[in-house]
Amino acid sequence: MIRIEEVEHTADIRLRLCVEEIQEFYLGVVEAMRYLTGVEALSKAETVISLKLEGRLEDQIFDLGNELIFQLSRGFFPIALSKIGSELKVELGRVVQHPTVELKALTYHELKVTAFPNGFCTYLIFDV
Repeated sequence: MIRIEEVEHTADIRLRLCVEEIQEFYLGVVEAMRYLTGVEALSKAETVISLKLEGRLEDQIFDLGNELIFQLSRGFFPIALSKIGSELKVELGRVVQHPTVELKALTYHELKVTAFPNGFCTYLIFDV
């Protein structure tokens, strides 16, 4: 289960993202971006990208978030994710409901995965 809550931040947008299983963080980043922007995409994939999952989980979350912000600027948003080994395949559909908020970048600030008895949490801070 993915839980997202907005947490006050002085200049940017900060979300607390919590998941039960660590692999849910990838989908959690997508859902966090959907939560913030209200974006919707057609369910038919127009393009597919593959991301090599390297480094710490925090690095992977950072790389995924910023790649998705780039794809959103091109008019695409994820409709499906699949992880095979150290590769994340992202199917992208054409955006039909454009973002209500323009995300410029996901920052490293406070991006630290912490374990709790019922799962894992981190903060996502977006430059807007």
